[in-house]
Amino acid sequence: MKNIKTFGAIYIGTYEVQLKIFEIRSDSNGLREIDCLRTRTELARDIFYHKKVSFETLQNLILALNDMKNTMKTYKVDDYGIHAGYALKSAENVYFVLDQIRLHCGLHVTILSNSEQRFLSYQATAQAPAFEDLVSDSAIMADIGGSSLQLTLFEKGKIVTTQHIMLGAFRVRENLKRLGQKADGREQLYDMIRKEIGTFTNMFLREKKPKYLIMLNDQLLTVLRQMYSYKEKHFLTKDEMLHYLKKIGKDVSYTISGQGQLIDDPDEMFLPFFLLSDTLLHQMDFDKIYLPGASVPEGMALEYAYAHRYLKTSHDFEQDVLSAAWCIAQRYSSYHPHLKAMDKMSTMIFDATKKQHGLKKREKLILRTAAILHDCGKYISLSESPQCSYTIIMSSEILGLTHKEREMVAMIAAYNHRDEITFDLVNDHFTEAEYLVFLKLLAILRVANAMDRSHRQKFKNMSMNVSKNQLIISIESEDSITLEKGLFEEKADFFQSVMAVRPVIRERRV
Repeated sequence: MKNIKTFGAIYIGTYEVQLKIFEIRSDSNGLREIDCLRTRTELARDIFYHKKVSFETLQNLILALNDMKNTMKTYKVDDYGIHAGYALKSAENVYFVLDQIRLHCGLHVTILSNSEQRFLSYQATAQAPAFEDLVSDSAIMADIGGSSLQLTLFEKGKIVTTQHIMLGAFRVRENLKRLGQKADGREQLYDMIRKEIGTFTNMFLREKKPKYLIMLNDQLLTVLRQMYSYKEKHFLTKDEMLHYLKKIGKDVSYTISGQGQLIDDPDEMFLPFFLLSDTLLHQMDFDKIYLPGASVPEGMALEYAYAHRYLKTSHDFEQDVLSAAWCIAQRYSSYHPHLKAMDKMSTMIFDATKKQHGLKKREKLILRTAAILHDCGKYISLSESPQCSYTIIMSSEILGLTHKEREMVAMIAAYNHRDEITFDLVNDHFTEAEYLVFLKLLAILRVANAMDRSHRQKFKNMSMNVSKNQLIISIESEDSITLEKGLFEEKADFFQSVMAVRPVIRERRV
């Protein structure tokens, strides 16, 4: 195998299409950008105003993609990936757009969900040498996109929350055009941005002061390099950054012409990025800002390199998922001792029955996440908790899980207590293969739940092994387990129907 691979990453965003060519070196565990092409697109404008992509925008997109395809041929890339931001999915003619790209470019585009898109940027940021030190203390990561803003709070190396705010550079640009001709238009726009960011700070930063702000903003970094010869030291104090922003505010015109077009700004998306960045810095209290220069294409290249084992990551992304799940459970007042027992028992059952279910490490992560979140809906309704759990999970961003994986977690929570689980009931959520995975994980969760039905963690010193078509669960208990045994058989029936082995509790004398 070659020690060097070349990879092309094409990302169709809301206001531009990017191609980045990367060199992946397995001998040095490194990723190096060797070329970058950018082309403006008006996808966001079309979708915002007309709910669909115009023919002109589509034609320009196809031309840009064919140029990028030819560039990849010139570099003789070993492989490539092409993704589109989640905003494209809201276009009424999205499937027509994808089909035209396939027919005229020979490219098969994958549309990312918001959490998948943000995770790629996060994955690129996490490979920076300073990242672990930043999040081991406390940090806010601000991912400013064309259609929305994502804020992620870290404490002691763990994700506390990640929140999606529908306020991106494009929305700011359109509001700027509408308000720009008013005397106080810019101040009104600032007020709107302050309100949205203020909601986050009031909810999650009321008694906290993150030490670092990690800002993912290519536009701002590019301007700092071009206008002020900014050196790649990455770290700036808050005062230094505010000084730069003050200079930018004077040097870049934000005058609006009679036609509503930004003038003296060759990239009319910059000013909206500037306004969002400026408001973030004034709204949040922190010591230093870090500009890693990471974006979705870097994340795509790293995802490819990790999947093919050309590179190794030093960051534990699975732990991020579990940390986020625990924070969601805490927010909805779930009973921690029960969830901890569920996590442990589910994991033990999964490991003991590997040959029976044939699932892999990724499915184990989904199971553990479901074990932690299965009861969160009780915060809203005790009688309708499964459906409420589903709604909470699907409404919560969990960086590191794909949309399909998050849906699997939510469906396991929703069907935890339902009797009928035929494929017809869930075929709008799962393929047949995914349905089988869903049943296996649900069977494991149900048995684990039955083992702590009283929420008193009666089972001690557990061990599990499969013998003669039985999953032998050996336990010790100082309390009566009559309740657990009485409810166990029904769950054992379902488990046996899915796994072809029957769980049996054997109590050892203490």
